[in-house]
Amino acid sequence: GGKKESHQVFFDDNIELRNARIVDVRDENGETQPFEKGFNVNLVKVNPVEAMLDENYFWRKLMLTQGEHLDVSSSIMNLQKQLRDVEEEKSQMQKQLAAMSKHMRTMMEESRRLKQQTKLEIRDETQLLKILNKEGIDTKLFGTQSFRTVANLFSEIEQGICWLQVNKQGRLVRFMDVVYVTIKFQDMLL
Repeated sequence: GGKKESHQVFFDDNIELRNARIVDVRDENGETQPFEKGFNVNLVKVNPVEAMLDENYFWRKLMLTQGEHLDVSSSIMNLQKQLRDVEEEKSQMQKQLAAMSKHMRTMMEESRRLKQQTKLEIRDETQLLKILNKEGIDTKLFGTQSFRTVANLFSEIEQGICWLQVNKQGRLVRFMDVVYVTIKFQDMLL
């Protein structure tokens, strides 16, 4: 007759519609229960994708084990709506990413333009030494202990790795470009 006080249910995605496969259901006496008797009562096939997308998925499946009606079309319609919502969200995120990339390119171009206006043009290592000495920088420390040489600094300037400019306080400053990295995997921004 009525509903039992406790009811054991095994949810698994390996259960097939006509075969329990890896699941061995037993009754209260420890006897093997025929698949037909246990399917959708003690054995419930799970669709992992639907389970992830439908917050009521397991509740509906549990109701099915109690003989309650399972509105499959409602579940599928909810799943389709969720998929549409996810696709819309993905589309919006792609638009935002494109806008951010465009903004970042604009900022980088502006940075390059400003750099060209404010950087000191240095022709050779001799000119660099004169500029450093004029600014009161002890060039004798270059190349000692763990300091790199003036030649190393000039090489970095020549390669565009860094540049020198005078800041608002009138001090000589070494600048380096900031590197922006976008990491993507398939369509996802990581």
